[in-house]
Amino acid sequence: MAISERAARSILAPAMSRGTGDLASDPECPKEVAAAYREAFLATRFAMLNHPGTSLLISAVDDSATAAPLAANFALLAAMEGERVILVDADPHTPTLDRLFSLTPALGFSELTRHEGNDALGSLQPIDLGSSQPVDLRVLGAGNAGGMPGGIGRAPGLSELLLRLKNDSDRVILVGTPVLTHVDTMDLCSLVDGLVVTMSPDRTHREDAARARQVLDRVSAPLLGVILTSAAIGSPAAR
Repeated sequence: MAISERAARSILAPAMSRGTGDLASDPECPKEVAAAYREAFLATRFAMLNHPGTSLLISAVDDSATAAPLAANFALLAAMEGERVILVDADPHTPTLDRLFSLTPALGFSELTRHEGNDALGSLQPIDLGSSQPVDLRVLGAGNAGGMPGGIGRAPGLSELLLRLKNDSDRVILVGTPVLTHVDTMDLCSLVDGLVVTMSPDRTHREDAARARQVLDRVSAPLLGVILTSAAIGSPAAR
């Protein structure tokens, strides 16, 4: 099942096995799961050759799947290959990276976009993988969603924040809100170089997938393709 026939030909990875909530850097992560993440990462990087740029947004179709573990692993793999990577939780409605990386409380994406001139770089938290291989990976948590009428697109500091992050890294990877749940992902589409959509093949309704594609087409989203993920990644009960 895919968002459209064109997207179906751009499938970046097969359905991932159970346990994909683990990070590929974790010694306990199953080998087949780590391999699936790497396959998806390499395919996405190849797809971006036709979309020059350094920023990548990863969002789910709806709340039947989640984008955060995929984005976190993409960021880890890019950093392990020597890139300076900034990973951003741009979903303040359902923050996830704070838990995945045990971030300390600090200003997050939501607060930094509300006002221009905030110290964005000072809010980034470096990640130590605890191995002999040092990586340059910094994470910006989601922060407090608070009130943002009309979606994140009206946030005065959004463009400035993303520009600062891009200028201080080789790659910026953002976790977006589900396409059909909030308008934030559509607002971000014009500010990023590529978009990957995740969906659960056994839980995402065909009608929802088609509707998500229509929404993305309306904003000319830089869609690279679709990644099928396991329903096991922190999803609610099947509908």
